[in-house]
Amino acid sequence: MDSKWQQEFASKVNALREGWTSQFEAIGDAQVGPVYQAFSDFARRCELKSSAVPDQQGLRSYKFELCEDAYVMLYFRPRGVDQVECDYECFLPGVGRVSGIKSSAAAANLQKEWVDSCFRMALDD
Repeated sequence: MDSKWQQEFASKVNALREGWTSQFEAIGDAQVGPVYQAFSDFARRCELKSSAVPDQQGLRSYKFELCEDAYVMLYFRPRGVDQVECDYECFLPGVGRVSGIKSSAAAANLQKEWVDSCFRMALDD
């Protein structure tokens, strides 16, 4: 196979991924952030601490903490060139880290309800 073609192809794929990462940032602000805020307000009433980990390019992380050793971390990130993936992990005293279930949605079909269900699933676990 022609190495020049491979380099050009890899460059095109990287450009697609970078473009999708930029679009993901806008989705994070418009779709994920407001849902987190609603769950944060609810968590506070249940005496849980919540925090949004400072944004990193291509990653949104949220923590809901019952105590120092009992908390849930949620992660939203871009996948491929049009998918948003959510996964989470729970940390429990005496048990340690427990992996959650991954879920993904196409950006074109991303709805508040899917983001909401990701937060619910993680907190239910």
